[in-house]
Amino acid sequence: MQFEFTHTFSADRKRVEELMLSDAYCGFVASRHRMLRGIDVLANEDRGDKVFRRVQYTIKPFVDRIGPKPVPPNVTSWIEESVFDKKQHTLRFENIPVTDWVRMRLRQDGMARFEELPGGRCRRVMRGGLEVMLLGLLGKIVEHLVVPQARKLLDEEVHLFDSFLREKP
Repeated sequence: MQFEFTHTFSADRKRVEELMLSDAYCGFVASRHRMLRGIDVLANEDRGDKVFRRVQYTIKPFVDRIGPKPVPPNVTSWIEESVFDKKQHTLRFENIPVTDWVRMRLRQDGMARFEELPGGRCRRVMRGGLEVMLLGLLGKIVEHLVVPQARKLLDEEVHLFDSFLREKP
């Protein structure tokens, strides 16, 4: 399933990129995001024109049970492996599930592009794909449940970014 999310931030592109790539921002989001259990920055390496990152995210499951079984907490944990290109203002990413069972059945990757807007604002356009490989139509059903949750997660992040910006001028 392909997706596209667009968000506007109340800071210029340079500031948005700088703050979003900072460990401090990850800590801020981890402590305040209602859908997240945690964020752990595993690597954040600035190599001139590119920044290489590995960040583990654990979200709160949006369902408690699948049939009679409870959803284990590690099922909703993944590692973002990404490369931010400072010249192109793009972030290419792959989200890799931590749990083997999920990793064998789910692929998710994409690209975010940051655009300068008038008035000192920035637009992020995130495009990507999610593939859930389960029997029959079950995979497609799960995709249609997960993508709206991803949108909610990112929508809340925009509000948190504005809060972070006010606290870290």
